[in-house]
Amino acid sequence: MNTKKQKGNLLGKRKNAKQVLQKNIEKKPQKKKVVQNKDLDEEILSDEIDSVSGMSNEGGIEDRLIEIDDETEDKKRIRLAQQILQKAKLDSQKGKSQKFIDKIQNTGNNDVSDDESFDDGEDHHKSEGDSFQGVIYAESTHTDAITKALQNEILKKRQLQYTLYADKVQKYWNKIGQTFQQNTLKGHTRCITSLEFCPNGQYLYSASKDASIIRWDLTQTEKSKQKEFLVREKTTDAHKDEILSMSINHLGRYLVTASKDKSIKLWDLKKMGLIQNFNGHRQPINAIKFGINSNQFCTASSDRQFKMWDASDKIFIDTFFGHKADPTYIDSMSANNFISCGFDRQVIIWKTEHQSQLIYGGHDYSIDVVKAVDAEHFITGSQDGSIALWSIKKKKPIFIMHKAHGGSWITALGHLYNTDLFFSGSHDQQINAYKIDLQQKNFQKIFSIPCNGVINDIQISIDCSYLACKKVNLIDYNLLNEYLQKKVSECDEHRLGRWITDKKAKNQIKYFKIM
Repeated sequence: MNTKKQKGNLLGKRKNAKQVLQKNIEKKPQKKKVVQNKDLDEEILSDEIDSVSGMSNEGGIEDRLIEIDDETEDKKRIRLAQQILQKAKLDSQKGKSQKFIDKIQNTGNNDVSDDESFDDGEDHHKSEGDSFQGVIYAESTHTDAITKALQNEILKKRQLQYTLYADKVQKYWNKIGQTFQQNTLKGHTRCITSLEFCPNGQYLYSASKDASIIRWDLTQTEKSKQKEFLVREKTTDAHKDEILSMSINHLGRYLVTASKDKSIKLWDLKKMGLIQNFNGHRQPINAIKFGINSNQFCTASSDRQFKMWDASDKIFIDTFFGHKADPTYIDSMSANNFISCGFDRQVIIWKTEHQSQLIYGGHDYSIDVVKAVDAEHFITGSQDGSIALWSIKKKKPIFIMHKAHGGSWITALGHLYNTDLFFSGSHDQQINAYKIDLQQKNFQKIFSIPCNGVINDIQISIDCSYLACKKVNLIDYNLLNEYLQKKVSECDEHRLGRWITDKKAKNQIKYFKIM
């Protein structure tokens, strides 16, 4: 009986408390009293707080009615205000975090402004009327830490953070005695013109003048299981002439190839088959490249046309003009901005969204290769034997290294976007590694790796676990696990012709692995 009586009293207290709260809510606001909180930026009218119910618990404040029976009206209003501010701050943090992730994952654009980076969990979206800048809660701090970690991981995977690798690579190079253990991958019958890593780092794709494309599984130790043809030469789906360039999109699903037969082919790497042919150029296509974190790609042809395409929609987008002679190479600076070079000794930045371009010149002879360092800098290699560092704000190079390979023609450059390390190749039997210092506006050579043959092109894998050189020459360094690999495909001739030949070199991929 006593238990039932206690429960009845408890229910009565709950009912009376709810009625009191309801009356407070229905009261007309009266400016009788002001509560001043030194931690808040503005004053809060006490009667304005009465108009809001509790928000921190999903069930409202009903479960806490007994605990607050002894509260004064002023204390109650302050408590409710703090609950409202706490929930608003948490909701704001969740909304911003999701907005950031959606922007990176859905748009694929690397133009992320400082306002959207949410450094240190700071709220960049506060309005002038917000009055809770000084209110900090443990829950929101924890949420900020998780949000920051997720953002950093996304930026790292999408190559949107500048990373310092040069000193680490040099340290490993010295640690292993400045030598590499070699392995070899053989499969093509003619000169290898292009190498591309899949983003996951498991597969290496190679293309050749024999018109074949091979996928190499780098996790396999048995040579019989390493090689798989995406397409064989002289088959129905194969190009009718030499493959001169190829590129893989950021998700590792699409591969595009450009050929001397004036055609472009789009391949599905999951199904290992051809999707579609693209035609439109009137001369051989010398270069092809996907935009950063984008399914759009561009092509450059000897017809001096620069064309833009979309792999996901399988459509042609637009044609641009600018080069006065054959373009030789393309790289991407963002999802929509590309950079190219050519026999006309010019470098052109193509702003495809705005249909505009920036033109640069500074070498004495043809520029064979250009690489984007970041959104504001790039490097070039020329037939005059020099390598130059540029700023997009200057029409001439900000630093030039003459005779980088003893005066030999610079045939290849490799750089992992948004890092301070790059490699150069020529036909002088070595690959040079360099460290970029953007503050000092220069770069310096840190070591050289012996390599036979003509080095047609060099690139770095985009998964940040490896530094790799693509095309004829390829180098891998796993910096996280102190695991160093080097992959080199040496050839007996140049990618776009037979101006340089090396009869001692073999058309193969060298695979260097150091534990």
